[in-house]
Amino acid sequence: MQQHEDMNRNRGMTIKDQEWANELRRSDERANELRRKYEDLVQAHLAMEERLKSQDGAMEARESEILRLGKLYQGGQNMDQLAQKY
Repeated sequence: MQQHEDMNRNRGMTIKDQEWANELRRSDERANELRRKYEDLVQAHLAMEERLKSQDGAMEARESEILRLGKLYQGGQNMDQLAQKY
């Protein structure tokens, strides 16, 4: 059925028209594929930005913990002070 419809549609077309139509169809397919790839890249970029934000937060927490522990350690450890805090 589809083949019969294609034949009817192509009867009034010249060879150049058919070639142009085929090239246009292929061009549309390439454009659609590029759009899909672009959307995939946008989604990957957004996911990477979220991961980067998460990693930044983890690094800030790590740095503040290092500072906190460094302050506790300054001047040596006082076991009585540590025991009272923890």
